[in-house]
Amino acid sequence: MRLQSVPDVLEEVLPEVASLVGEGLIVAGGRLLLYGAPGQYKSFLVQQLCLSLALGAPWLGYPTVQTPSVYIQAEVMPYYVKLRTRQMTEQIGTPDSAYIATEQELVLDSAPRFDELIKALLAVKAGFFVLDPIFNFMAGSENN
Repeated sequence: MRLQSVPDVLEEVLPEVASLVGEGLIVAGGRLLLYGAPGQYKSFLVQQLCLSLALGAPWLGYPTVQTPSVYIQAEVMPYYVKLRTRQMTEQIGTPDSAYIATEQELVLDSAPRFDELIKALLAVKAGFFVLDPIFNFMAGSENN
């Protein structure tokens, strides 16, 4: 751990960080954890975010920077994810650089599956990706 004094922090020249959404709301290279009670439409929200980023279309009124986006989900039956995708693209358009997968067995605690994920993201040059819900990609259950 490196402690910095507040005066040192204030004197430091900060690098520019590229925004993907709004003025720094979501930044390139950053991490975002969306949390809420079941049934609050979190999955809808992040899937729409992926589609908006792939199009470079506004998301919730915020401007976005166009970037290839990947939505990997492990909760809903593939049929419903595809149906939702059709409904969303009817409203905002069809992006060429948005990718969707349903992976019920993608446990990222093991190196081979993690490597598989990285290769897939690199293959499409993903600038943004979502794992939904995150606990389904870890060994064990949501309670441990």
